[in-house]
Amino acid sequence: MYDEPQTIDDVLQALDAIIDRSIKENNVLGIFAYLYRRTTFEVKSEIEKGAFEDNERMAAFDVAFANLYLQAFKNYLQQTPVCNSWRISFLICSYS
Repeated sequence: MYDEPQTIDDVLQALDAIIDRSIKENNVLGIFAYLYRRTTFEVKSEIEKGAFEDNERMAAFDVAFANLYLQAFKNYLQQTPVCNSWRISFLICSYS
């Protein structure tokens, strides 16, 4: 589905792929990706403004955290184990 993002721009591209796929499939799983993308874009904007005490660390944190979601999403689609917090949220969306 995607290579593991290394930058915030990579994260945004991976989220765009999930959103696009969700729109094509009329799948509500893309709603979280949409919200997450908006938040990630705002974090990127603030990093570019130098708003954080350590902008480089914030960028690394953002990418690392996003990869947890992206890996969980990938695992869910492949029907491989997903931690309970993500599994429950994906299942709830699946039944909406």
